[in-house]
Amino acid sequence: MILNRFNETYIDRGSIKWMGMYLSEHTRALHTNVQQKKKRFERKNEMSFHQICEVMDLAIIKNKEIVLQTNELNAERGAAPFIEGKITGYDDVKIWIEQASVQFDSIKFIAIKE
Repeated sequence: MILNRFNETYIDRGSIKWMGMYLSEHTRALHTNVQQKKKRFERKNEMSFHQICEVMDLAIIKNKEIVLQTNELNAERGAAPFIEGKITGYDDVKIWIEQASVQFDSIKFIAIKE
């Protein structure tokens, strides 16, 4: 009887009661995402095709990680973010760096990661 009266008079605030409940992982992820969007990537000087091939050959022979920048622009017309990792394959048109594939003609800068 008392429970029925409670249910008749109780007004649920819906999602408002949960607005202040963020886990620390959520706030950290949100903060990291905002920082990455604000981050400006340094535009590297463009390398010749011959220089790019030399760095790639050295990275493959020595099994080293590389840092690569394409000549594409991000949404704010700034430099594209760097792609990092080991070269896992290549053909006449593309190079595969772990999970990413990059067209040879879009590579602007490549270096062995230290």
